[in-house]
Amino acid sequence: CQILRSAASWSIGYEPNHCERSVHTAYLELIRSAKKFIYIENQFFISMTTDSMHIINNEIANEIYKRIEVAVKNK
Repeated sequence: CQILRSAASWSIGYEPNHCERSVHTAYLELIRSAKKFIYIENQFFISMTTDSMHIINNEIANEIYKRIEVAVKNK
C-alpha cells in the first residue's frame, strides 16, 4: 500500500484550524493489519521513549511496537 497526501487550506479549502487525520488513521490501520512486514518511509516520522517505563510518545511508533509484540507472541 502506498499513501500520499498533500492537503491544506491553500490547496483544497480546509479551515485554518482543521486537523486532517486520514493518513494518520490509515497508517494505524495498515500497521494493525500487516501480515508479513511493515515499511514506512516518511521524513517527518520520529519517536522516542521517556524514562525507564518505555512509554512511546508517537502513536504510530506505539502501534508498530504493539504489532511486533503480537508477531512475537504468534511466532
